[in-house]
Amino acid sequence: MQRKFYIKSLLIALPFLLLVGYYVAADPFMVLRSYTDYDHSRVYQSEGTISWLKYKRFRALRHYDSFVMGTSTTMSFQTTYWSKYIQGSPFRMFGNNEAIGDIALKLEALDRQEGQKIKNILIVLEANSLAKPQPQSGIMHAVPPEVSGQSECVFQAMFLQSFFTPKFLFPYLQYQFTHQYTHKMKGVIEPTLPTRATYTNDAVIDADNQIKATGEKYWTDGPGKPLKEHTYTVRTAPQYIYSQQRECLQRIYEICRRHQTKFKIIISPRLDKVLTNPSDVKILEEIFGKEHVFNFASRPYLAWSDYHNFYDDTHFSIALGCRILDIIYDKKITSIK
Repeated sequence: MQRKFYIKSLLIALPFLLLVGYYVAADPFMVLRSYTDYDHSRVYQSEGTISWLKYKRFRALRHYDSFVMGTSTTMSFQTTYWSKYIQGSPFRMFGNNEAIGDIALKLEALDRQEGQKIKNILIVLEANSLAKPQPQSGIMHAVPPEVSGQSECVFQAMFLQSFFTPKFLFPYLQYQFTHQYTHKMKGVIEPTLPTRATYTNDAVIDADNQIKATGEKYWTDGPGKPLKEHTYTVRTAPQYIYSQQRECLQRIYEICRRHQTKFKIIISPRLDKVLTNPSDVKILEEIFGKEHVFNFASRPYLAWSDYHNFYDDTHFSIALGCRILDIIYDKKITSIK
């Protein structure tokens, strides 16, 4: 009787054990082993984790000392263009939907690295990035234990648990069997590769290739069609910075001060015409200095709310990112075009 129970239990557990074995062998989130190439994975990765692993992997080779940090809108600020204005070796170290608490956590981890210089920092924010002074939880915001301070066991368990969620597992297994991408796999499987540049971690944006190939059709008949058809009303975001947020921003400032970092803070323009709250901008200027804070989500820049400048509501073109860098670093440029 007992033997039958054990056999039955083993048969019930067998699919789970097989999937665990497959997970260990495939390492879809690239967290169980070290890799030389993190940029050709078909699986959407935790960008905060991959950014740090790439930084550690290539740090001795590239001697990084300048960092682009912030939300996914950092994709528009290519370090190859930023290098025109700085003296340093740049790396894009961003995270999914990153907020100020996440930025502070990673800056503190950089500060702990032996011999690490922080010569230049470009912090790219959206208005709601200011709302969260604590590091965010979950696989989307995950960073390695060296950064977060959590145990390796907790870190690995988070990814294994995510692997077994139906939202990930079913599209993932379908792709493994068919090797064909479908729209149902969006957010799980990367449709185009590579996703990032090897050493700088700059984003590789497939939409740019589509726009070059199709021109205006990208917005009339392609992925950009909703942007052309949607209209937005100008509105102001609520105030996000209070005592906890101020303390977090002060921690960021103190690290920059100790390293004598040359830093710029950019609040990104938005297609949906959401303006940053003036109270938040004022506090940022008080902490970091008015000359270091650039609010492109403000009324003077509403002219930039042209669908041609955007891939979606918040992500804008590399060309616009280059234009912003020109404005904030070249004092001769004062006009808004």
